[in-house]
Amino acid sequence: MSLFSDRLQAVTTEHEALITRKNTPILPGNGIYERYQNPVLTRHHTPLAWRYDLNAATNPFLMERFGIGGTFNAGAIQWKGKYLLVARVEGADRKSFFAVAESPNGVDNFRFWDYPITMPETDSPATNIYDMRLTAHEDGWLYGVFCAERKDPAAPAGDLSSAIQPFEKTTLDTSPTRSLSMGAMRWPAGSAITRLGCAKSVRYI
Repeated sequence: MSLFSDRLQAVTTEHEALITRKNTPILPGNGIYERYQNPVLTRHHTPLAWRYDLNAATNPFLMERFGIGGTFNAGAIQWKGKYLLVARVEGADRKSFFAVAESPNGVDNFRFWDYPITMPETDSPATNIYDMRLTAHEDGWLYGVFCAERKDPAAPAGDLSSAIQPFEKTTLDTSPTRSLSMGAMRWPAGSAITRLGCAKSVRYI
């Protein structure tokens, strides 16, 4: 067998063992809630195809090409008999994207869907997105509300001082042409970063 094949077998076996590992509660606990032995979702749960170029011709040493730094701040929901987490997945470049992981019991066996969520961009591009929270609506869709960060083009270069000031709440915009802007909270004019709370809504089946 080649080095590529040996490494692929090794990382695949390790990955599958992690995903299918049974999670057990730490007993006796405090009687109020149960803590579990292992975290339910980590960066190592992300699919190998996201992190590795699985082509022996272009990646003969099977080097990791897209590093994942962490998975955190997930929104959770029970949906159609399964447990879903929409996690913030942060790459080694510190940029984040959302991805869905699914489990039959909400405790272990979380497996990411094949592809991350494709997020449409707005007129004012975000520099980062995070903290998805989920709601199952009676219309059959899941709705996600999350935060996004945007640069303030009016801020002087290098000015971060006003970022610690209180934010003000803007009005809701629910027009069909602005369906991705349900509401916002923004920092005062002059701050270097604008943070939107409840900034976008996405829906998916």
